[in-house]
Amino acid sequence: MVTLPDGTVVNLLARSPYSPWVKIEVGGYTGWIALIALQTQAYIEALPVDARVPLPPPTPLPTQVPGTFGNAFPDPNRDGNP
Repeated sequence: MVTLPDGTVVNLLARSPYSPWVKIEVGGYTGWIALIALQTQAYIEALPVDARVPLPPPTPLPTQVPGTFGNAFPDPNRDGNP
C-alpha cells in the first residue's frame, strides 16, 4: 500500500468489472485505486476491463427476525403442555 501525493500523474491501465476501482501505473509500480480518489477527465468506461480481478464476496443473507424461523419464543396460544 502506498500513498500518492496530491498532483501525482498516473497512467490508467484498466478498470474493475465489479466496482469503481481502476488499475494504475506510476513510477514503474502498478496497483489499484478507488476512482473517487482520482481527479480525471478520462472516459473510464473506455478502459479495458481487467478480468483477473477476483469476484466480489457474495451479498450476505439478511438476518432473520427472532421468532420467525422456529420456536424461539413460547407460543402464547399453547397451554404449556407438550
